Amino acid sequence: MAPRNHFVVATASEVRSLPPELLRKGRFDELFFVDLPDEQDRKEIVELYYRRYVKAEPDPDQVARLVDPSEGFAGADIEAALHEVGAEVHLGGGSENLRPSFVEDAFANTSPLSRTNPEQIEEIRAWGRDRAVPAGRSSASSVAGTAGRQRRIVFMGD
Repeated sequence: MAPRNHFVVATASEVRSLPPELLRKGRFDELFFVDLPDEQDRKEIVELYYRRYVKAEPDPDQVARLVDPSEGFAGADIEAALHEVGAEVHLGGGSENLRPSFVEDAFANTSPLSRTNPEQIEEIRAWGRDRAVPAGRSSASSVAGTAGRQRRIVFMGD
């Protein structure tokens, strides 16, 4: 019988509050930094949560109109806006009665952490630049480019 590989993932929004012994080599093989979603990620997240909460296929033109206003949103911010839209659909009698302007207003009225507390976001990004491997499209360029050092990741297995 071949040995089984196990992959454990843990996440933390405030990694600095974790006990240092959790962050030492050997507890986790690698620490990755995932930045806020880029344009393509936000588009995919909008589509995913639109389907979940509105229970309909999103109009591609409307999705395109939501990408720019969601700049600086975390996935949870996009989810919150579309959860509000889903509640309106549920209370208003279905997605056919949903006004596109209501969806856009839900995004306009969402204040993400990146706007309410940009200092905290920058602190998290600085921590990620210095202590973690960048992950994702936007992190790969913005974080790695400013760190000034290269890291090589080696995954063991077949």
